[in-house]
Amino acid sequence: MIFVAVQTHALTPAQLLWHNKLKTNPSLGDALWTSYRIEGELDVSAFVRALARAVSRCDALRIGVSRDTGSGKLCQWLRPEPTGQALVTCQNIRNGSEEKFARYARTAIAADIASGYDLATEYPFTFRLLRHSSRLHAFQATFSHLAVDATGQSLFLADLWRNLAYVMGDAETEPAPSASFLTAADAHAAELAERGDTTAGFWQERNRMVRAMAGPRDAISSNTYTQEGVTLFVEIDGPELVELRERCRRERYTEFQVAIAALAGAMFQVTTRELLGITIAVDARKAEEREVAGMFAIPLTLFLRRSDRRDVLLRGIREEVLALLRNRRVAGETLAGFRADLAATDINIDVAASYLKDLTFSQAVQVGQVLARPGAYDPVFTAAVGGSDLQVTSREDLLQMILRLGPSFSAPETSSTILKELRARL
Repeated sequence: MIFVAVQTHALTPAQLLWHNKLKTNPSLGDALWTSYRIEGELDVSAFVRALARAVSRCDALRIGVSRDTGSGKLCQWLRPEPTGQALVTCQNIRNGSEEKFARYARTAIAADIASGYDLATEYPFTFRLLRHSSRLHAFQATFSHLAVDATGQSLFLADLWRNLAYVMGDAETEPAPSASFLTAADAHAAELAERGDTTAGFWQERNRMVRAMAGPRDAISSNTYTQEGVTLFVEIDGPELVELRERCRRERYTEFQVAIAALAGAMFQVTTRELLGITIAVDARKAEEREVAGMFAIPLTLFLRRSDRRDVLLRGIREEVLALLRNRRVAGETLAGFRADLAATDINIDVAASYLKDLTFSQAVQVGQVLARPGAYDPVFTAAVGGSDLQVTSREDLLQMILRLGPSFSAPETSSTILKELRARL
């Protein structure tokens, strides 16, 4: 047997945290996904070539993750460029109607999402190109969250569509190559090794602060709930959206901060808690890493004291967000220790919020005569969390909020109160 030396690279703190979370909770989903309905005469060969080019330029989608045989530490390494079915599965679906085709497409991507990834042996993605007819295809992309975050997913898909335009001859200039994720991961590790974790003091003090703020009513409930989760929707457009954004500019708050304040105000109406912890994904990229596709998003929790006043909640959110942003370049071990200490206090943190703005996977894409519409074949999942999860998607013409309530908040009277309060507080 011949052993070939492989260059290993450090994991980012975001990867370390996600790996540890998966290890302690194997049932946790490890997938981001996108599904497109592709209309028009698609050149399948050109699409596969464009996909191969995009993957070859994105080292985050070619990583393997395992333990170093010498040190025993987690590391990542670069796999060869995938070909054939390792790159994409192309299927001709002969089942007649578009309705049956859509049902098959949703079933296929749901199975890919549920499968998860073992990055010691597998590439961190699954691509499917399904053909209903020469003028109707479905492209489905599933990614391991250990390899990319939502921004990384969007950067890769944007590069895919640029490469398709180039391969098809609709763009004369070859797209610029993507920056290296592995280089960025090594640079972050070298930075921490050189200066240490300068944020450690902040996280130690934050631990003491949260313990002091929390009261007995903020502990994890031991109730058993019989309800299933529910999903609620809020959409703002037209003059109402213009007015909301003007108010944000005037008061110097972001859309996301206003949405979080509305969610917090709504949650305080249906719970006795004095302290609300809302976990958000904070992008730890530096300015020069903004175009690097990879996994940099760190889950950080902001804490709010109970208040009925919108302005008080907004100020608290702004202060918390700024503090988290200043300390987002944290070592994975530091943040893991903070979260472990917090978990030992039994403080209830079951509310989450995320913000997606102008990301590629939420927008239609036109390449020549081909139009790709996202979301047409997305699977339907029932919320399984115990608390609530708010996803805010911002486009030029629409602000959409999807609120998934778990069993602890899904009773009809409770969920209707939350929706009413959320809508009224925007």
